[in-house]
Amino acid sequence: MRQDGTRGAGGRRGATVERGGAAAFVLVSVAVILSACAQAAPQQTTNAAGYNEITSSGITLQWKVVAPNLDIIVTAPTKGWVAVGFSTDGMMKGANLILAKVENGVAVAEDDFGYAVHAHASDVSLGGVDNVTNLTGTESATQTQTEMGYTIPLDSGDQYDLPLAQGTTYKVLLSYSTSDDFTVKHALHTSVAITL
Repeated sequence: MRQDGTRGAGGRRGATVERGGAAAFVLVSVAVILSACAQAAPQQTTNAAGYNEITSSGITLQWKVVAPNLDIIVTAPTKGWVAVGFSTDGMMKGANLILAKVENGVAVAEDDFGYAVHAHASDVSLGGVDNVTNLTGTESATQTQTEMGYTIPLDSGDQYDLPLAQGTTYKVLLSYSTSDDFTVKHALHTSVAITL
C-alpha cells in the first residue's frame, strides 16, 4: 500500500513483482531459445570405412566420391522412405532428390527433381533419366531403422540432375516418411551443409 492509502498498479499488492517475475520469465525463456538456436551446426567427419559422415535430426548421411560417381549411404529412424536432396541453396526447387525405400524386402529408389518450391517429380516423368545405380537397402527387424545405399554420377548430363563437383559445398536436404508411398509427405526434414 502507498502512503496515500492506495495500492500499486491495478490496485493489487505485488503487481510490480508479478510483472517483474513475468519479465524475468520471458527473458530467461528467450535466452534458452537463443542458446538452443546458437548450438553448432552438425559437422562432417570421416568414418573408419573412409566415408564422410554427418548426422542431423537422427538421419545419418555417409558419402564418398569415387570419380566419376558419388556413393551414398543414408540411415534414418523409420521403416518408410528416406530422401537425400542436393541443392545449392537449401531449397527443393532445382534440387536433385533421391527417394529410397525397402518395400516387401526389395530396395526401390526414385531419382526426382524439385520443379517448384514444394513439389518434385521423377526425372523420368519429366523426360529425364533415373541415374541411381548399385541400390541396396535394409530395414532393421528389431528397431525402427532403414538404411539405403546407392551410387549417382557426379555429373549425369541430365537436365534434371544438379551437377556435383568434388571439393564444393552443397546444402543437402534430408527427410524421411513413416510410409513407403513416395507421394506421402515427409514426417521429418532437415538440411546440412557438406563438402564433397
